[in-house]
Amino acid sequence: ALHGLFEAEARVHATPSRAMNELTGEARSARRRAQVRSGLVGVAGAVAVGALVIGGIRLFGEPTPPAANPTPTATAAPTAVWNPQAAAQTALAGFTPPQCGDDWAPSQTDVGPVGIAITATFAPGEDGGAPDMIYTDGRFVADEGTTIDVLGTTSAIVATLDGKVVWTADPGDLAWIDLYSTNIGTASAGTLQGQFSCDTKATIAAYNAEHGWTEDAEHTQAEKDAHSDAIHKIVDAAAKIPAGDYTIYAISPVVAGVDAAIANDMKGEGLASVADVREDIGNSPWGNDPRLSIYCKPNGDDGQGNASWWCNAPDDVLDQVLTFEYDPATVVDLTPGVAISAPVTVTVP
Repeated sequence: ALHGLFEAEARVHATPSRAMNELTGEARSARRRAQVRSGLVGVAGAVAVGALVIGGIRLFGEPTPPAANPTPTATAAPTAVWNPQAAAQTALAGFTPPQCGDDWAPSQTDVGPVGIAITATFAPGEDGGAPDMIYTDGRFVADEGTTIDVLGTTSAIVATLDGKVVWTADPGDLAWIDLYSTNIGTASAGTLQGQFSCDTKATIAAYNAEHGWTEDAEHTQAEKDAHSDAIHKIVDAAAKIPAGDYTIYAISPVVAGVDAAIANDMKGEGLASVADVREDIGNSPWGNDPRLSIYCKPNGDDGQGNASWWCNAPDDVLDQVLTFEYDPATVVDLTPGVAISAPVTVTVP
């Protein structure tokens, strides 16, 4: 009977439309006879559902109600890669740090509502004479009572004497950014030491040029020892800060947005600093990720009896390991940029 049903169905679709009504009736009768003989109607009647529909024809019962809408799928949280050095370079785009000898007297510059402020002081040298260094402390500020989490640095310090740059920030200092909260606390910032002044750098460069010294050339051990001794003498001679009225500035990239939101979550893992997680990932909370295992090896201990690890993972692997979810509600919309503090003056007698 079922074979006859299928033959009738085939004739319905293959026969011209003028015979459609007759063949449809024949097919319907054949179907119902086959259903009764095979027990399909009885099964359908025993199941508490709406109608039995075959071949697009409702044979009996009430129409089956449409299926309820499925439960909406939760939207996945957005993710981003933790790469603070890349974020710093975005903020620094178009900014050129001052070079030794430049005339430099910038105005205070904020990034949106966020600025940087510093204080500076020095202590006399051990013999009561000229100081060995000038100390600075810095913090990020915003409107009173406003707390904004930002990535930046308090270690990039520039000093001028008579309007000329005599100390300048190393590019590495500008890229090494960490998490700060505006109007909360003060961070120990950079120090100005004679061995890193523009004059000392120029003296070392002149010595190297005179003696044909380059770091990438092959040198005998005797040549290395002689060079080291000469450099130490130059540095020792520059240990004291020369007298003068120094004008001092702090400069910093300022990054908020997704990067700061992720950094805030990372701090929840008990980190004192998020600045070097990529560079020291083997000793971070993510150092046990199996994707890193082939790139890491033991590196002694951390001085406190804990195993230390050194990893040389490629950037794409680091990006995979350091991809984090974040809550868009915690993201502060702030265009990255460079902040420059108001100047402070220190007089060295």
